[in-house]
Amino acid sequence: MRISVEVFYKKIHLRGIENLPHNQPVVLACNHPNSFLDPIIISVFVKNRLHYLARSDAFNTPFKKWILGIIGLVPIYRLQEGADLLHKNEDTFDKCAEILAQNGTIIIFSEGLCIQERRLRKLKKGTARLVFGAETSMNFNMDLLIVPIGMNYYKPEHFRTDLVINFGKPIKLKEYEDLYKNDKARAINKLTSDLENKMAAELLIIDEQKNDALVENLEEIYGKQLLSKNNFSEKKSEKKFLLSCEIANTINQAQKNNVSKLEAFKQSVLSYSNTLKKNNLKDYFFWENPIKQSQKIIFFTQLIEIIIGFPFFVYGLIAHYLPYKISYSLTNKIVKNIEFYSSVNCSMGTFIFLFYYIIECCFVFHFTHNYYLVLLFILALPISGKYALRYQRLLKKTNGRASIARLIKKDKQQVESLFAERNRILEEWEKIKITS
Repeated sequence: MRISVEVFYKKIHLRGIENLPHNQPVVLACNHPNSFLDPIIISVFVKNRLHYLARSDAFNTPFKKWILGIIGLVPIYRLQEGADLLHKNEDTFDKCAEILAQNGTIIIFSEGLCIQERRLRKLKKGTARLVFGAETSMNFNMDLLIVPIGMNYYKPEHFRTDLVINFGKPIKLKEYEDLYKNDKARAINKLTSDLENKMAAELLIIDEQKNDALVENLEEIYGKQLLSKNNFSEKKSEKKFLLSCEIANTINQAQKNNVSKLEAFKQSVLSYSNTLKKNNLKDYFFWENPIKQSQKIIFFTQLIEIIIGFPFFVYGLIAHYLPYKISYSLTNKIVKNIEFYSSVNCSMGTFIFLFYYIIECCFVFHFTHNYYLVLLFILALPISGKYALRYQRLLKKTNGRASIARLIKKDKQQVESLFAERNRILEEWEKIKITS
């Protein structure tokens, strides 16, 4: 699964992983935008053996209950599954206390629901109740820590996008001991509020849902160019994340202080982005004046690479396209909610690719009867797959170059207008930053 998630997402960057302690009881409190892929991703990067709190309706058959228990899942009963089942949470909390007493690590999604959005929902009190219950069972001698985690996806349902996982500074439950012994309800509320603030600090948060598209467009228009000007590659996910946070925070402030100006700015950005999409263009073509750039030289350089690399691309495509297509087709048929899309696609693709690779290896051996050729084929699979992805991106860039060349020839004035509009957007953005 680690190989799968590192292929599915272009870059996964861990920030603050050193804040995660070992050899003592830990509860990881995390936001939950991406269904069961969230715990899978954390599991493959965290060294601690994890246990998970999962919705109880996943344990609806004896076989599921058995297999989920083996891999460390513990059922949590929510009001949605029925008020008559809530009393079973006492057994769940006892089980968690037992795990933590053995210096175990539990991950809990403290929002209590899975919503794919770039903001944090109000936390449920279950996390606080669980940790206080565990500590009181050991007379507050457990030295339990809560680590807030922020899962920051850029486009979680899309293939080959970025993910930044932030691990915050641990909260020491011992510091709430006196308050809890004097007033349990107040202690639970205080810890829940403190945890919510610390989790929010690890997330990119857009206050208003109506501004989601604006942030995404500005990440494309402003963020990538700023990274380029500061000699940071797009692979520098930490810097990219901080720039995205700066964009989101500026828009949040503008929403409070200057709504009318923000709305006018949003319309300009939307108009610019829609014109690019209509003409099959990308923003980076307009970082410099495309009319003054030598489009033909760039285009023909890319065209030469396309011609030379075509045989290698075909090899990688034949070796990978069928399982890739099957995985996406089945996911599109099965999944109804976007929160489950990448989880189903990635996990299903893992097994489909594995099965397909085995068939391919058997096929190669059947015709060659040579173990060395089979080994060579296995080693070539990831290399050819990665090259096929790179080649596909090259085709898109070359097609974009051809599109802008055609547009220059057809309507040079529109290209100049787009370039000027982009510069106006950046100038207006700088003004919004100052006034916000």
